[in-house]
Amino acid sequence: MLIGHLQNRVIFEKMYKGGNVPHAFLLVGPAGVGKKEFALWCGEMVLGVTPRNHPDVFVLNAPNIEQVRSLNEVVGKSSFARGARVVVVENAPAMNIQATNALLKTLEEPKSNTIFFLLCENKEQVISTVQSRCVCIHFGFVELKTIQESLDVSPIADIQLLWQGRPRFAFDLVNNSELQEKTRTTMRDIQTFSQADVGVCFSLIEKYTQDKQEFEQFLLGLVALHRSNKQWSATRNLLDMLYKVRQSNAHTAWLMRNFVIQHNTI
Repeated sequence: MLIGHLQNRVIFEKMYKGGNVPHAFLLVGPAGVGKKEFALWCGEMVLGVTPRNHPDVFVLNAPNIEQVRSLNEVVGKSSFARGARVVVVENAPAMNIQATNALLKTLEEPKSNTIFFLLCENKEQVISTVQSRCVCIHFGFVELKTIQESLDVSPIADIQLLWQGRPRFAFDLVNNSELQEKTRTTMRDIQTFSQADVGVCFSLIEKYTQDKQEFEQFLLGLVALHRSNKQWSATRNLLDMLYKVRQSNAHTAWLMRNFVIQHNTI
């Protein structure tokens, strides 16, 4: 379900109606704002049918070299419906160099009627040779009013900080009561972290760095809190930390302790 991003919809629609759709797009923006949903919406326009579970739609998350080679072999053949084919690559910066180079070869020699959508949070995370072969479309946070008009967010109003501007996060929360309660706990810990002494902060760091997914949620909450308080330096440092965690085996606990000390969060 695509929520918001009307301007980007208009841009793609004009390209499509004008018969001038590029073979590759780089969709850039924060997690949860709807980049994947936009790519599938574009796929629906191109295919004329819903793209979910369609044999000519491929959705890959940071594919490895074997997956990219298999994909390249498939796109070298005629599509199932003898029409367009859509490839969505989530978390493109997390691909290793071998997989990236294999995908780059396909982007350099595009196959007829195949459209690639590469998703990332920061354009600079993607190597320049891939960037140069894609049309870049930027995505920002979606207005709270737009999300409220599209979803019944009343069950999650109290944890707005953790989904505001991110429709996909809101959608996941609205439809999962267990996730709602877990998120409320995270929200309480984030508020505590922002006001506590060093001992409490370090205990929370120990708690949340045991699981990568929980740590990302905690980190995203801290980003939202510092952004809402217009603490831009801390916001940038937290985002840098998030990128490092997603792309490498960075020592998350050490990074967080260093953040506490550097920004005097205690």
